[in-house]
Amino acid sequence: MNTRTVGVLILLLAAIALAGCESKSGQDWKPAAAAARGYVVLSFSGPVNPGPLPKFVQSVAAGEPASVKLVHYTVEGDPILLEAQYDGKEIRYAKDSSMDAFGAGKVVKQVCRGAEMRSGTDGTVYALTGCEGGDVELATLPKLDLPQRVETAAYAAELTLVPEEGTGAYKPVIRNLGDADLVCGVEYAIQKQEFGTWIGISPKENAAFPANQLTLKTGESYEMDSLGGTYDWPPAPGQYRVVKSIELGSTSLRLAAAFKVP
Repeated sequence: MNTRTVGVLILLLAAIALAGCESKSGQDWKPAAAAARGYVVLSFSGPVNPGPLPKFVQSVAAGEPASVKLVHYTVEGDPILLEAQYDGKEIRYAKDSSMDAFGAGKVVKQVCRGAEMRSGTDGTVYALTGCEGGDVELATLPKLDLPQRVETAAYAAELTLVPEEGTGAYKPVIRNLGDADLVCGVEYAIQKQEFGTWIGISPKENAAFPANQLTLKTGESYEMDSLGGTYDWPPAPGQYRVVKSIELGSTSLRLAAAFKVP
């Protein structure tokens, strides 16, 4: 093979690689768009389209070829892509952070032997096992049950929903009912019950919560922005819940208040 031929091949391979990068970076990676293309979406408001995860684990257990694609996001909103392909014998796994403006910007690959789902502290964990670098956690689907109120000897708190007059929407209210300081932000998430779990609902286009942090003393409460101001209202009929992350002393936990849209 002469020097000219080698040069042409190198340019061709570079062009193919560049085209692949351009096709990914040029796509819409908002949660709804990614889910429509078959991705399991792990957004800050909760998972979207989680169905392929249990199907993949079941296929691996049965020795049937299968694949699953996932996307999660950095704090800045850049997509990180995960893909696992099972050929009936082994799983080829890839983590693509090439679109992460502040990360390593590379694709990491390894081979795994199995897949499993197991119970974790925050929900059901889906993981690849027997991997070259150790087990790889793909995703954690949230627990079905979250308390609306917690009360111990050290702390107590409650999340409620107050109807907003004239809109049919609600305003979440967090109350510190104990002695420990309650620390939280002003953000919350809405999840819908589907596929045997809770699926995150995307906020309105360009909607965002301010990065404020609150400290509530004993007996204090805080009324958050209306659900209708941050999310399209009313949502489709179904069972929903508002999820709020808080810290009570050294304990981090989540509370949930349910509502139904007929």
